[in-house]
Amino acid sequence: STKKFLSVKDASFSVVISQYAKQENITPYELSTDGYTLTDIHLSGAIGRNKKLRVTLYCTNLFDIAYYSQLSLVKYISIRDMGRNFGFTLSMPICKRCAE
Repeated sequence: STKKFLSVKDASFSVVISQYAKQENITPYELSTDGYTLTDIHLSGAIGRNKKLRVTLYCTNLFDIAYYSQLSLVKYISIRDMGRNFGFTLSMPICKRCAE
């Protein structure tokens, strides 16, 4: 039945907060970068008749923070790192032993 297929098992929700400090202790050829905080969220669960298909929905940089990563090579031409991003993944084991 459709109801069984759409039910979710082993659901999980996570929030990841990453904080980066201002970088001022740099070499003469580097640029200083301001500190910033990024927040990501993930929602995941198993669906399908056998609950073998795992679906994950996510959002990275939830608050759309504009920032330059200290390790970025394109900050020198004023290109910021990635803003808010939404996505999903689907995964399913391909062998019996992998599903256990």
